[in-house]
Amino acid sequence: MSMHFRKRVTLFLAATAAMSAFAVSASAQSDSSGFPALGTAARDIWLAPQGLPPPAKSEVDYEALFKPDAPWKIATAHTKVFKLYSSYVVKTPFAQISAMVADLHRRGIPIALEDGAMNVPPDPPSGCGGLGNVEGYETVARANKIAGIIKAAHGQIKYLAMDEPFYYGHVYTHFAGKGQGCQSSVAEVLRLIKPTLGAYIQQFPDIIIGDIEPTRLAGDDPHWQDDLSQWVIGFKATMGRPLAFDDLDVEWPRGTKEPDEVYHQMEVLKDMRLIDQVGIIYNGTPADTSDAAWVQDAESHIRLIEDQLHWRLDRAIIQSWDPNPTHALPETAPDTLTHLVDFYIGRRDHR
Repeated sequence: MSMHFRKRVTLFLAATAAMSAFAVSASAQSDSSGFPALGTAARDIWLAPQGLPPPAKSEVDYEALFKPDAPWKIATAHTKVFKLYSSYVVKTPFAQISAMVADLHRRGIPIALEDGAMNVPPDPPSGCGGLGNVEGYETVARANKIAGIIKAAHGQIKYLAMDEPFYYGHVYTHFAGKGQGCQSSVAEVLRLIKPTLGAYIQQFPDIIIGDIEPTRLAGDDPHWQDDLSQWVIGFKATMGRPLAFDDLDVEWPRGTKEPDEVYHQMEVLKDMRLIDQVGIIYNGTPADTSDAAWVQDAESHIRLIEDQLHWRLDRAIIQSWDPNPTHALPETAPDTLTHLVDFYIGRRDHR
């Protein structure tokens, strides 16, 4: 990207962001009745239980979700997409994958896959990044294996959610106990994702590709707005299509400043038609030590985003990768993951 074009993009983003912030501030104060305005609940709900292979901990009743009489009928009727982790597909017995695919097909719920995208194998010579070392990485061979498993089960991956490649490829340096980040250029990250995404497109030509990114990027990258614009513009140029969605991964204990800034910047990029939809992952926190605490925290996060910050989201992803909740079922219990779907539906339908 030339310096001249980058400057034009930066100036446009700054102006549009200012207008967007003013509009949001005005709409957040009141509606036409004079009462405080509320954010608009997302029209699409995705469900993503842990479903992680050992030694990670999954809900003990994960497989029970795919029984015909599984007690999540209300949540089922409102779940637009069921999202899988790539590690679950690779390490789960094929019979279980087949049963899951068949049941989701029977229910009319399409499959999404959350997977890394940067094509770098484990333990690369560079000493940074790589599949299994740092989040956001994958290989073409493994992507083909995952796609082949789903196809063999007579399934289809309708959506691919990239697992934070911009942050982990470009911004991330190091977390305690985790691998070393490469801090590659945005152009290099785009180069690395293309072969992996191409493998999925070859297997599923109609696949819809979007992104997940953590809102902490606003605190970790001093140039995050320019870098983010380069990322989404570059994605469209590289793949010949805009990002279908960008789902925000909020690190709740860090406060609301970073998430709110990133959300409004995403809306600017959406107005520029560089992103089709903006979503959020609703979850608890790793510090929650019980199912009830996790679900209660997740409910409070929903209220925070939609009632206090007044975000207007396209998609809500009810998701966990934490030890809690240990149960997805039944939806009538107040401390299960499917209950959180019902909680969200109840709020949305009574607005």
